[in-house]
Amino acid sequence: GTATHRLVLPPRTSALREAEGPPETVFERQFAAWRKSDPREEIPCLSGFMVTVQDTALDEHVRSSLMQTVYAKIVGQLRKDRRVLRIEDNQFIWFSPDVHPDDGLTPVERIRQILANTRFLHEDNALVVAVQAAVVAVSAQDRPSELITCLQRTLQHALEKGDGPTCVDMGRGPSFMQPPKLDLEETECLIE
Repeated sequence: GTATHRLVLPPRTSALREAEGPPETVFERQFAAWRKSDPREEIPCLSGFMVTVQDTALDEHVRSSLMQTVYAKIVGQLRKDRRVLRIEDNQFIWFSPDVHPDDGLTPVERIRQILANTRFLHEDNALVVAVQAAVVAVSAQDRPSELITCLQRTLQHALEKGDGPTCVDMGRGPSFMQPPKLDLEETECLIE
C-alpha cells in the first residue's frame, strides 16, 4: 500500500503571542504593528461593547457564564483576524486597523442588535441585559491607553445619556448615531 504522509505544522506563534497578556498589552502590540505598517489614508477604529445586567442579584457564576456567552457571540460575528479583548468584566473591545469608523459601525450595530434580540435564560428566568456600543476613531498620534479610556468614556456616555445605544467619537467627543433597525429574529440562549 501507499504510505500516507502527514504534514505536521507548528502552532502559529504569532497568533498565540498576540492573545497572551493583559488586554491593554495585546492592544498596544496591535497598535504598534499598525503604526509600523505602510501608512494608509484609512482612519482605523476601536470598537466595543458594555453589557449591563439589570438583575443585580445574579450570582457570580451565572454572571461570569453570561459574560463568557456574550464574548463568544461577539467573536462569532467578527472576522477571524479580529481579537476581542475583555478590558473589564463587562466590556469588550477590538481594534480594526483596516476599517474606517463609519464602516466599523455596521458590524458593531449588527452585533449590538443580535445581543439585544437574544433572550438570555437562566433556570427559566430571562436575564435583562442592556448593551451599549461605541466606535472611536484612531490616529497614529494616539496612545493605546488613552484610546481605551476614550472608548470607555464613550460607552459610559451611551449608558448615562440613554438617547441611544450606540455612540461614536470621531475625535470631538461622543455623539449618538441613529442605528438602522435590522430585521433580526429573537433567539434564546441558555446560561448554565
